[in-house]
Order: sequence, then structure tokens, then C-alpha cells
Amino acid sequence: MCVNLNTNGSLSATVDGIDIASGTSVQQGKSVVFNAFPNSRFRVSEWRINNDVVAGVVANTLTLSNISASALVAVAFDRVTSAEMSPEPNPLRAWVRNGLLHVTGLTVGEALHVYTASGALVYHGMATSSEADIPLRVQGLYVVHSGEHTIRVVVH
Repeated sequence: MCVNLNTNGSLSATVDGIDIASGTSVQQGKSVVFNAFPNSRFRVSEWRINNDVVAGVVANTLTLSNISASALVAVAFDRVTSAEMSPEPNPLRAWVRNGLLHVTGLTVGEALHVYTASGALVYHGMATSSEADIPLRVQGLYVVHSGEHTIRVVVH
């Protein structure tokens, strides 16, 4: 049986490359491969077999070889701190095109905000594609923010 100890990821198990459900009986002598799939910004913090922590194993895969008895396998995830994460490249780009502020690198479904340099919100929308054209009436410095990314752009 396999168990996910928290909701910050998921867990699957396979025998001979075929997915099996939790609680499935496995032929004696076979190996079971458990795969952990942490959510974004999470990682495997520990594996447990029959409630005992498997020391030193924090990989996304755990293999139980030569099965001879029932086992309860569990995985736990913890958040990766910002100090441990490598910075993601900023996908946002913006420039003026045909009198509109053209923004690329958007993630569909993410909010898109444009602010003046003084912090006034001048545009709010939802990205429906990876690009957007935004009408701006005044020249100046603007801050474009979408998801976890921000850029500045000068509109002349």
C-alpha cells in the first residue's frame, strides 16, 4: 500500500512498468517502484516503509526489491525555500508596437497588471494567450506584472 503523507505532491507505484493501485497484491519476489511527484516548489522530504523513515533517501523514486511481505510505503514533501531555488529566467518582454504596449511571455490564466511608476493600476486583465496588447494613453515608465514576474518598460 502507498500513502502520500501530505497534499504537496502525488505518489504512484509500478510493477514491471505497469501502474498498480494502492493495496494491490504483488507477486512475491517482484520489485515495486514508487514515484513521487512533488508540486511546484516542493520536494521529497522523506520516505517511510512501515512507518520507519528510510534514512538518506530523498530522491523522487524508491524501489522495494524482492517483495516478500506486505509493506506500507509513504512519502512526505516539504517546501523548497526561496534561498534554495535557482532564480527562474523572467519570460516577460514588453515594447510599444502600433501604439500599444505589447507584452509576451505570459502564462495563460495568470493575472496581468500594468502600473504607472508611481504605483497606480492602469490595466488589469487575465492572460488568455502568451501575448497581449494593452492600450496606454500616456507616455512614461510602466511596471508590468504577471504571475511571479515583473518588468519595467518605457512608453514614448
